Amino acid sequence: MNFELNEEQQILADTVERLVRNTYSFEQREVFYQSPRGYSPEFWRQLSELGITSVPIAAEYEGFGGTGVETMLVMKELGRGLCLEPYLHSQIYAAGLVEQLGSAEQRQSILPAVAAGERLLTVADEEAGS
Repeated sequence: MNFELNEEQQILADTVERLVRNTYSFEQREVFYQSPRGYSPEFWRQLSELGITSVPIAAEYEGFGGTGVETMLVMKELGRGLCLEPYLHSQIYAAGLVEQLGSAEQRQSILPAVAAGERLLTVADEEAGS
């Protein structure tokens, strides 16, 4: 079994690592945390521009169509930087539910905007009666 990253995966990991290193100092994280949104919309925009928000979204919905490996590479670097952005909740949990359980119309109307980073989703799994 080969555990080496292919060239595309290595570029993805290096890109996210560099972005986090250059943008997300611990002091800057505190500023983001204290902001009204609790994260950095600017950093989210940068993730979107680099295509990082599209990694777990299927290609048919204008996503990258990444596998668990690509998602793990992104999550590892975001975790290393203690990033506050809602990547896990929006791009993986909520978008994954829309992709698996949504109607064709819902998938077509929601997922491209999520992949582009223009729309954030959340799962209301702790609501009363959920």
